[in-house]
Amino acid sequence: MFIAIFETRSPTNTTTNIVKIWINTDDINSAQTIALNRLNQEGIEVTSTVEIIETDKGDYFPPCSSLDAFMQAELEGIAVLYS
Repeated sequence: MFIAIFETRSPTNTTTNIVKIWINTDDINSAQTIALNRLNQEGIEVTSTVEIIETDKGDYFPPCSSLDAFMQAELEGIAVLYS
């Protein structure tokens, strides 16, 4: 599992936001491609990649929206949190 963190901007908003995406894959290149495709489908422009790192369930402590996203990605392959 990887977590990808991007700075983004929507077409209707000039301010930048942080988006965190959990991708259930064991390949960093696949994780980046899947995450960028998801944001592209939603019309969100990535202004920069903050980081893409491996993660596991032990990195999170309940209650935590990041743990919820991790668990969603385990089930569905991907989870997105918008900030």
